[in-house]
Amino acid sequence: PNGTLSGWYSAGSTITLPTTIYNGSLERYVLNQSGEVVVDRPINVTAPYVRQFYVLIEMPNGTIEGWYDAGSAIKLPRVIYNGTAERYVINQSDEISVDEPINTAVVYVRQFYVDVALPNGTISGWYNEGSVITLPRVIYVGNATRYVINQSDTLTVSSPISEAPSYVKQFLVTVNGASSWYDAGSTIRLYEPVPWYETLTWVGSYTLPNGANVTVYGPIVESARTSINVEAVGGIAGVIVVAAAVGVVAIRRR
Repeated sequence: PNGTLSGWYSAGSTITLPTTIYNGSLERYVLNQSGEVVVDRPINVTAPYVRQFYVLIEMPNGTIEGWYDAGSAIKLPRVIYNGTAERYVINQSDEISVDEPINTAVVYVRQFYVDVALPNGTISGWYNEGSVITLPRVIYVGNATRYVINQSDTLTVSSPISEAPSYVKQFLVTVNGASSWYDAGSTIRLYEPVPWYETLTWVGSYTLPNGANVTVYGPIVESARTSINVEAVGGIAGVIVVAAAVGVVAIRRR
């Protein structure tokens, strides 16, 4: 590859060919047969050398380095795992043709495994480093139960994630047709002002007197039901009757 061996050689002598011929530091030719030629006749031959280039490829987990035949192809791994929760996914062609010396760094995208437990399921999978996961601020489970986030609603993927974000469980409380959401475990007071001659009772999820406190362990529906306060009305009536009787007696005595 780098010239010619020519001249007169004694019959029976042996010519030793160089096994490797370098053309600079990054290209060489490697003999692909025996390196000895016996001169037993006139010889006109081209020695079979294989051209090679030096290859240096930087990978996330190390280096591919060495001499490769010209025209060969290097197959790169599409995914490189670093443990169970970190990996690198190739972001270019996964094959490099060796037509010249190569010194390059392969483009890989770093990914982390994410496992986020939500009240209604799980967000899991591989996410690119630096990506942002947006969590639902409110998660409804049916019509009367929901979960409201109690932290930032974004997670930046800078490392493997395995966590359960903080959510507050809430129940729908309906009082006299008006509905509001209350945290689980909170306390509400059932109260409506009524005239002295009426009695108010709360009916629905519970049957309770007016002014009762209720701890919210689930959805609640309550309606106010009024009735005549028999004791109060009876007491007033009795007072009126007594007063009338006293008045009659007083008039008669006159």
